[in-house]
Amino acid sequence: MSECPFSKGDIENAYPVECKDPDRLVVVANETNNTLKLEKARQRVQWMDDTTNSFANRCLPLLSANELGWVISCPESFTATWDGSAGWENSIKIEHNGNNDLWFVTSHFGNGILTFHTGYMFQTSKGHGLYVKGPTNRHKSAIYPLEGLVETDWLTFTFTMNWRFTEKNKPVTFEKGEPFCQVFPYPRDYVNKFETIQRPMSEGTKKMFSVFSESRKSFNKSPERTSKDWQKNYFRGMYHDGTSCEEFGFKHEPKCNASNFKKD
Repeated sequence: MSECPFSKGDIENAYPVECKDPDRLVVVANETNNTLKLEKARQRVQWMDDTTNSFANRCLPLLSANELGWVISCPESFTATWDGSAGWENSIKIEHNGNNDLWFVTSHFGNGILTFHTGYMFQTSKGHGLYVKGPTNRHKSAIYPLEGLVETDWLTFTFTMNWRFTEKNKPVTFEKGEPFCQVFPYPRDYVNKFETIQRPMSEGTKKMFSVFSESRKSFNKSPERTSKDWQKNYFRGMYHDGTSCEEFGFKHEPKCNASNFKKD
């Protein structure tokens, strides 16, 4: 085994990642040789805009998920086709639609998996990692984004974003500027802190649910739905009697206010 070119001191100098503001956490995107566009994720998605009266944009859970974190986009357009075999060298054909090198996309793992290099080595505050996934609610035919949790608080190397073909011999195109990866931070032990309970509804919960259920049934029976007919209680953070959830100490956050990455 060859001698490691870096020491424990190098690791100590690389971490911990700290923010100048002690009350805030930090995500650092260390640029590798080729930098891809890294920006805040956006609320609006084309297929949602194209729905009748743009009704999908009235779904706050969709909008909130769309803009959670940051996205990395393709610097060039390309088309990839999988022949259905398990090999990695020649099973995926990648056709260049631009003029520059397609260094960021390759067939690496085989079995119909298309691999993207993100162009960054991410680091996060201690105890926090990155959830790595495809762009939220941006589905593509014949291919599906794989998701992963990465311990970026100690990591000193990059990770890849991978998509798996679901159909063989069907070309899939990624356009220039199209996001192929979305990341957002998470506390690594967060889920472990929850006590999980399953139980029947209380009487008070039943009453509130019944009001909602009857209201939704009436709305669904309406032959014509105009913008004024749409129920917006959740969008406004309100109960069906018009009371704000904030009156009971809850915080309603209709927008994700992630920061743009600043050059250091």
